Amino acid sequence: MEEKAERKSFVFASLERPEITYKWDKASDRPDSAFAGSTSVNYVSQYGFEYESLGDGKTQHGPTYLVAANRFSDFWVSMVIHLKDNPEDAVIISKQHSMINPVSNATLDFYSQIKNKKSKKNGDKQRYYSKVLQKVGSQDRLQYDRRYERVPESADGSFHSIYGFVTAEYGFYSFTDRYLIVLSIKKWIEENSGGKRYVPTSDIEDVLPGFLSYDPDNDCRYAIETIINWINSKYFSDLAVRRAEGLANNLKIRKEYLEKQAAEAAEKAKAEKAKAEKAKAEKAAEGLEIPKKIKKGNK
Repeated sequence: MEEKAERKSFVFASLERPEITYKWDKASDRPDSAFAGSTSVNYVSQYGFEYESLGDGKTQHGPTYLVAANRFSDFWVSMVIHLKDNPEDAVIISKQHSMINPVSNATLDFYSQIKNKKSKKNGDKQRYYSKVLQKVGSQDRLQYDRRYERVPESADGSFHSIYGFVTAEYGFYSFTDRYLIVLSIKKWIEENSGGKRYVPTSDIEDVLPGFLSYDPDNDCRYAIETIINWINSKYFSDLAVRRAEGLANNLKIRKEYLEKQAAEAAEKAKAEKAKAEKAKAEKAAEGLEIPKKIKKGNK
């Protein structure tokens, strides 16, 4: 009996752009030619694509492109709304384990200890670190040990420093990868400092421009957390559905509120325009009015 081929992709409609269909495609094991090095952050995911469907959501009417990072929130929120009615598609995402735990706590702890610091014992001696052994030292012999690298001058155990070490490990980090990484680092720093250290959003925006503007209402963070609940355990599937329904309801309420605001603004602008035109007409009429009294000397 022939085994059923494993599904690696599914499509779903964009909430913001009805004419666009998104596609999650795990079959794309090799990065797109555009998805390379420093440009990878310009895209939502290596597996996130879009194409025009002219609103029918089924027939592809144009080429397939990687989803640009500025569609980050729409992509993930649209996906979670799709998964609410198609939970079986969550299994396809479940192999993206980095979504659940993009960086281990052990790794973050190690990178926080890599500091280019002086000490009474070692003075100004060069320090070295090993990713393989997860050790830091300043012995002279380490400069000849290929397992070790020089600690850069900028290393100080800060959020920026840790982020630099984590993202240097692999060149193809998408915007979503980096988004999850910064949240992991932020959470680790704040939890392990007993509340004494806080990572401001401005620091995150420094290393990941778009963190705020691409997800101003935190809808995407909520959506990704919901998806993680889906793929993390079957136990959380019911919770994920409820969260997806809650998100859908919030979006509906916000959309209705924004539409109401837009309608009120349009009505106000229309009223102000009519008022201005009326005033202009009255002023013009005053200029054309014939004087009722004519002075005797002018007869």
